[in-house]
Amino acid sequence: MIIRIILIVSLVLNSALLMSVLGIVPFFLYISILVIAGLSWFIQKLLFELSDVNTDIQNLFDLLSSLQEHIESVYELEMFYGDQTLSDLLQHTKDMVIVLEDYKDKYSPVPEDEMEEQEEETEELEER
Repeated sequence: MIIRIILIVSLVLNSALLMSVLGIVPFFLYISILVIAGLSWFIQKLLFELSDVNTDIQNLFDLLSSLQEHIESVYELEMFYGDQTLSDLLQHTKDMVIVLEDYKDKYSPVPEDEMEEQEEETEELEER
């Protein structure tokens, strides 16, 4: 906290000194550099958060796909084959997976083909 305060005071004093010694043009240049640096940091932070959200959505999608496969395996058992409740549950799960795929395609910053390539590269690196 103290470091932030010292940094802010230093930036303000340096900007005032720069403006009084060299004039207004270098002052605006100094301000523009500070704004660009701040925006770059903010964009980097947003991209990192977007990556986290994308990973979470992928994990949720994998979880629902696993649930769908499990329900399908239960539905195919002799004891439950043809059960209307399980059939409706299976259809509902399939519909949810389709909706989540649409959301993933809509909000994912990386196309699915590139994502699969990245996953394959990650698996290859883990195997080594």
